[in-house]
Amino acid sequence: MLQLPVITKKALLAALLAALLGVAPAVAQGNGTVRLDPPSLALQPGERGEVQVWVDGVTDLAGAEVHLAYDPALVKVVDADPETEGIQIAHGGFLPADFVAVNRAVPEEGRIDYAAALMPPHEPARGSGPLVVITLEGVSPGETTLTIREVLLANPEGYPIPLAQDPGPAVVIVSAASPRPALCWPGVGMALGAVVCIAVGPRRQASPRLQRRRRDLRLLKAPSGSVTSVSGRKLPFSAEVRRHRPPQSIRA
Repeated sequence: MLQLPVITKKALLAALLAALLGVAPAVAQGNGTVRLDPPSLALQPGERGEVQVWVDGVTDLAGAEVHLAYDPALVKVVDADPETEGIQIAHGGFLPADFVAVNRAVPEEGRIDYAAALMPPHEPARGSGPLVVITLEGVSPGETTLTIREVLLANPEGYPIPLAQDPGPAVVIVSAASPRPALCWPGVGMALGAVVCIAVGPRRQASPRLQRRRRDLRLLKAPSGSVTSVSGRKLPFSAEVRRHRPPQSIRA
């Protein structure tokens, strides 16, 4: 295994970035692949989901640089470190990010830039794991892709690690949020000064006991248009729920 020389962080980073930028033409042993996981992501406006830049089958990984592109009109990158200026993505943990040269998302350009390197005493990473984690939030309905424009991996000597294949994009679909149905009682507004509505979620299958009870109960609307609970307990805006009986006048 190649040993990391005992040098300063600045010198090691310069050697790694020189290789990542293509200055060193040497080739390291061992191929690897880089991919986006999951390959597709479905969101609604305001909903969040994660996409990882995943490294597979590498040996002696000491530095990495990755550049991605996305459509800021459809999705936005959620800041992984609000206490730091700018918008950052999260470190994946597979490569110890002892020295981070750049970590930023530029929404004006729809661009993500990341470059990091490990330092002694950390050993070079081997195997597979997440390099970075990107949290996206849906903005507007539509279909777009999160694309790796460029990725470069380097070993401890600063030589690039060749990739077996080019990484494919991740498809991100932002669908329009389905409005939830609601039950409203306009008559309540006369007493409360507002229209009372209750959002109704997906209907669940009732138990046999509840089905029998529903057959025995009828929810009746009072003349004022207000209602009571199914249990029969009167609300401030009174109306009554009775078992198979016609509505009666509301008490004062």
